[in-house]
Amino acid sequence: MGPAYKEMVDDFANAGIARVILGQTLTSRGSDGGGSRALGQVHGAVKEEKIEVDAKGLMMTVNLNLVWPLTLFNFGPYVPPPTWVIDYDPEADLSAISINLQRLWSMGVPMSKDHIYTQFQIPEPKDEEDELPPPGQGAGDEKDGPGAPPDSGVDAAAKAADLAESGGKKKMADVKQGAKEIADLITGAISEGRKTWRRLMHNVVDALAEMDELGRNAPRHPGPAQWDRFFETETRDWAKDLGAVLGEGTLAGYLLGVDQIGWENRTKLAGKNVQFCEAQRVDLSDPIEFEFDQPPQEAIDYFKKKKIVTRTVFDNLTDDARQGSFTVAGVYRKRTIEGFKNAITDALENGTAQAEVIKTFRGIIKGDVKQKELGAWHLENIFRTNIQMAYGVGRRRSLESVADLLPWWTYHAIGDDRTRPAHRALQNVTLRADNPFWESHYPPWAFACRCSVTADLEPPEGYSPVNPTEGVTIAYGEDGAPAKAEIGTQVVDFDAGDFLGVPPQGGLKEALQRGAKLA
Repeated sequence: MGPAYKEMVDDFANAGIARVILGQTLTSRGSDGGGSRALGQVHGAVKEEKIEVDAKGLMMTVNLNLVWPLTLFNFGPYVPPPTWVIDYDPEADLSAISINLQRLWSMGVPMSKDHIYTQFQIPEPKDEEDELPPPGQGAGDEKDGPGAPPDSGVDAAAKAADLAESGGKKKMADVKQGAKEIADLITGAISEGRKTWRRLMHNVVDALAEMDELGRNAPRHPGPAQWDRFFETETRDWAKDLGAVLGEGTLAGYLLGVDQIGWENRTKLAGKNVQFCEAQRVDLSDPIEFEFDQPPQEAIDYFKKKKIVTRTVFDNLTDDARQGSFTVAGVYRKRTIEGFKNAITDALENGTAQAEVIKTFRGIIKGDVKQKELGAWHLENIFRTNIQMAYGVGRRRSLESVADLLPWWTYHAIGDDRTRPAHRALQNVTLRADNPFWESHYPPWAFACRCSVTADLEPPEGYSPVNPTEGVTIAYGEDGAPAKAEIGTQVVDFDAGDFLGVPPQGGLKEALQRGAKLA
């Protein structure tokens, strides 16, 4: 019986110890004698008991062997020695207390306000103006008395959980609303730009159709200087007209980005005397709730009424937008003229019929397959790239101005079927504002990028840098910036190529000129 008896005694003793320490868990041996406490409760209780036992043992050791001998040696036997104490009592569970108080209040149990303030360590308001009215008792709402209890069927814990869960959903909804606003603004600007484009192009086609040199039996080939003079005459005012429309659209996009930052962070920055973008003062009265499917000038007028910036700052921004957009229009004008000249040269060299040449010209206007880069698609690409870039500049400049107050930036992708894998993988990635990743990947960092960035006091609770989103694993480079991501079995990298994102500390005009080269 020796070995078998020893194993039986050891097993019995271990089970007994387990019952004493764990207090009847859900295991069969641990629950001998009755009871089945939840595993989480058991672990919590065991943790508290271990902390208490360790704290008492440490206090006894330090006092008996260190504090009291030193006191006796330095001050003699007539001075009472101090006692070194560890506060090992667990912190009060304010969430559980609030649930119990909520239920007692809903049952009509009388309570002392002093007890509530003391329990939750909340300073009692000195003036009535400082008091925050309870739910259902807003300013001017007298249907509920001051003692009206909350909905008795709603648990306070459930409310808190719903609020925490809805925080991320609300932020994502704000990002999508911001994307919709900039999309509406771009649509309005493109609509205005197309009017100028059609007016010029149809005039050019009509003028070219009347030129005898386009006939099959043309007596001579016009030289490059003649064509340059012709197109200079036909397009003299076009670059200015298109530049003005694009300038208004980009300026409105910049101001929209600035305004959104003020609105998104109104509660976080309240009372901190924040001034966005130098002398800028944001009106936080209302968010933008109407669509921008209208001429960009109306959008600018809206922002001017909101007093987004002072007159001096606004005038400087207007000049930067116009100068940068004029550069964009000039680039586009050069590309368009080259397209027409190439078509004319081919017609003269190959003896193409005049009707076919005019058809080619009209194809350039419509943006067909052969001349797509000079047609409607190219026009939209220029508008989208530059207005989106200006919008990103407005948001980044505002975020930079409050980076000391809101130092953590979070990346947000729209997440629809148009979102590219690399952009989707960055969803919820949170980095400090000075992380080198933002130097090249602050959106937009690719064509038609609709992503956005928001700012916070600290990373979201429970945030994981490696797994910011379910199903996505992020790998970081030596500089601390995201390098690539794994989405299931797919691996994507974050190489921006030539299209770098909104640069730090850059100006609006520089951003537009940069966007012109990209577009």
